Amino acid sequence: MLERIADADARKLLEELAAGSPEAALTIQAKAAVDRLGKAEPAKAEPAPEALWDALAAEDSAAAYRAVRALANKPSAAALVGDRLKEVAANDTFNDDPKRVAKLVADLDNEDFAVRDQATKSLRNLGRFILPALRKALDAKPSIEGKRRLEELVEDAAKASPPPEILRVARALETLELMGCAESRQAIEALAKDARIKWLQEAASDSLRRQRPEKP
Repeated sequence: MLERIADADARKLLEELAAGSPEAALTIQAKAAVDRLGKAEPAKAEPAPEALWDALAAEDSAAAYRAVRALANKPSAAALVGDRLKEVAANDTFNDDPKRVAKLVADLDNEDFAVRDQATKSLRNLGRFILPALRKALDAKPSIEGKRRLEELVEDAAKASPPPEILRVARALETLELMGCAESRQAIEALAKDARIKWLQEAASDSLRRQRPEKP
């Protein structure tokens, strides 16, 4: 039992028992337990919530979901996850506002190569979220350059996996759902209310509907 506990107090007691009569069975057993504890690998430090947040974006889905489970068991991390989601919501990288998308599509035909290139990158970040808009733009008979870029974007969006940051958002929302506490629900509610990004608002709203009842 003391060997299984394996904390500092248990080890100290085992060492005291091991110092007893050399012939005593209990002493022999205690010495063997101390030897085994000495050979055992030290327990790994539990990752900090910030490190777990980073791991949510891992390409390795198994590693990412280990981080989901670890964070879900830390209701105290609800505020951290909520704050990180707010930062994503405030970032234009994944802003799918129709006016912004229309401006980026128009920039695909800009005379300046740098502007065209940046517009292409920005639209690629949005991927499948703007597929209908990209296809609509193709139907509008763009220039040769614009058509080429739009066709590449449509092809990429149709087959590509979501960017790591979008995967992290989905996993973070799942983490908050699994927490099932008042703080995690408040974080999701704030995102559904304040996010300027349509897909993020919808994801938060869906998450609210699925969230487990609050834990007592």
